[in-house]
Amino acid sequence: MEKESFKKFLYNQVALAAAIVGVAFGIFNLLQGPKSDIQVMEALNNIRDNHIHTIEENVKRIDDTSNQQYQTTSERLTRIETILDERLPASNNQ
Repeated sequence: MEKESFKKFLYNQVALAAAIVGVAFGIFNLLQGPKSDIQVMEALNNIRDNHIHTIEENVKRIDDTSNQQYQTTSERLTRIETILDERLPASNNQ
């Protein structure tokens, strides 16, 4: 009988210790949760910012290329116009 009550006592103590460890772990996890949520949000924000920066750089590069092509085309058209004015006879209707 004494052996059974000791087993019961030991079982209750182990159960109590397991419950205390479980509650402590739960509280620790609850307190750590917001920190990891903040870290995830910061990581996502960094990814977003890097993506936006990459897009901005691509748009700038495309815009620069477009302006350069426009300038080149404009210069060529001006040269063609000059050559045509020099080589074609002037019309009497002007």
